[in-house]
Amino acid sequence: MMTSGKYVDRSIKFFDLASGIGLLAIFIGNLLLIVNKSPFIWVDIVADDAYYYLGVARNLVDHGVSSFLPPFETNGYQPLWLALLSVSAFIFGTSSRSMVVQLYSLSFFFTFLFCLASRLRYKVVFPAVVCASCFPFVMVYGMETTMIPCLLILYLGTRKWWGQGIIGSLIFMARLDALSLIIAKDLLDIVKRRDIELKKYLIIFPLIALYMGINIHYFDTPVPVSGLAKSVGNVRGENITVILFYFSMISYLIPALICIALYTFITKEIKRFQYADEIIISSMALLICMVYYTINSGWPIWPWYCWPQLLLTYYLILEAVFIIRSNAARRSIISVRWIALPLAMLFLLSKPAFELFFRGSISLYQSFENRHILNSFGRQNVRLVDYLRTRNIKPGSFFAMGDRAGSFGFFLGNNYRFIHTEGLAGPYSYYRAMQADEGRKFIENLGVDYLVVDRERLIVRENIIGVIEPVMPLSARFGDYILCFKEDGVILDQSYNNMTRYLLDFKARVECPRDVEEEFLTLRKQYGGVVKYSFPMLNFEPDLMAGLWRLLF
Repeated sequence: MMTSGKYVDRSIKFFDLASGIGLLAIFIGNLLLIVNKSPFIWVDIVADDAYYYLGVARNLVDHGVSSFLPPFETNGYQPLWLALLSVSAFIFGTSSRSMVVQLYSLSFFFTFLFCLASRLRYKVVFPAVVCASCFPFVMVYGMETTMIPCLLILYLGTRKWWGQGIIGSLIFMARLDALSLIIAKDLLDIVKRRDIELKKYLIIFPLIALYMGINIHYFDTPVPVSGLAKSVGNVRGENITVILFYFSMISYLIPALICIALYTFITKEIKRFQYADEIIISSMALLICMVYYTINSGWPIWPWYCWPQLLLTYYLILEAVFIIRSNAARRSIISVRWIALPLAMLFLLSKPAFELFFRGSISLYQSFENRHILNSFGRQNVRLVDYLRTRNIKPGSFFAMGDRAGSFGFFLGNNYRFIHTEGLAGPYSYYRAMQADEGRKFIENLGVDYLVVDRERLIVRENIIGVIEPVMPLSARFGDYILCFKEDGVILDQSYNNMTRYLLDFKARVECPRDVEEEFLTLRKQYGGVVKYSFPMLNFEPDLMAGLWRLLF
């Protein structure tokens, strides 16, 4: 007769195998799409922001210049991810299709490393797959955050000070705000053990100093310009949407925490969490990031910023698995009384993953079968590049675009010049201009030929189109600006779904009418006024209970 412990162990092995096969199938399926189909089909398989990395990596390899497109150099990226992509591009080539294959493969490589590290350290795989499914933008959409989970597991399993120093440095270089994990671990050690390993900072601090020194030497700023651009015009402490977003993204954890609390209360067997340290470290890192971005950033938080939520979810799933395993090992017959709550917790944590996988599979099928029907800004970017090539737009023409420009700039290529009007992948000089509230003057002096704009709503008057750049800041009392064009300056109308999308002739720019300028200034004075006007369908003030409601119903 099979004991409870063996039954649970075999069930976990089955979940590990099934989830691993599922993850591999998704990777291979999408890889085949990238290799065999037009970019129009697969452009959205990776995040639009990931294309900025690809553009910079391409220019580093081909021209030795840290630039998304000519003529501006930028440091608007996280260093380790760019370094890996650059090495990969040097080895495998810099063609557009090849680089997307490399980016996508690297994302899944680190996702599989996360699964392997989970297996070696915690003897289970499927929680890592569940978390990759719950937070796909963190793990499999081509962003730098895919490196953080496996690096954290390695860091927590390392006892040598030099090992902690090396891996801690990699965590910082993977994403600068991930330094919060190192700080959280040290704070926990001070409270619990009255001791921390300071020798590791003999490696971490010099590397940070070297990184900042290189940035100052080449870019005149010690930190990425992408972070600086998000602080332009920000009223410190005003951007409370960051807090709402962070908490809404963990609202689905509430029933899981209730299950653990009830289980502990009813059975009185668990004195402390098996993974209490990891849960505390993840929670503290989340709190540090939330406070930092609330104070210093005027922008919304994007899905890949949710890497602390992923880690917290992962360790809570491990906690449930541990509870089920430990109770099954002590009993010859599985009793619902002892495992009902942990199983309920696993269901509540895994449900978003399976729901997301189901929706993603349907979406992938629809995008392949109905590609002439479904639209996205990524697909419109590919269409626009094809249009420009068909029209034989002369090499060296100067394009400007703000939000959603990653795939457009990458597929446009180095034969053209480009300025990113948000400043995230732009030069430090543009950030300085926005900081002085002279961004419009900077853009006007460049000799731009074309402006691409993709909005849900523009400021429109009779024969006048008003375009606000950058459009995404929530808290920005200065820095953004408005450009006005005659309606006959629209070269191409790419409007799709509910979006208004134009290719504008920059030479058709005119002085903004007084009422248009006043409306813009009124919007800029309001918290979130510009972005809510431009994208009214986007919800930048998420309901704290919305995530829980969607989870349960």
